Amino acid sequence: MSQTYSLELKEQVVKEVQDTHNATLVARQHQLSPSMVRRWTREARQRTADSPEGLSLAEGNATIEAVSD
Repeated sequence: MSQTYSLELKEQVVKEVQDTHNATLVARQHQLSPSMVRRWTREARQRTADSPEGLSLAEGNATIEAVSD
């Protein structure tokens, strides 16, 4: 059974990775898998690049929530 993470946590984690450029450190601080943190960051970056007007991080994370449920 997979765990569901809140939109707020995903948003905070991605912001921290963008600020520090260190997904492993951020993952360790939040007791998360580094690969999952890198995936959240990559997906947020792809959503912004794919959208002409860009999605806000909250909108992008809502998309992740919808897909992962």
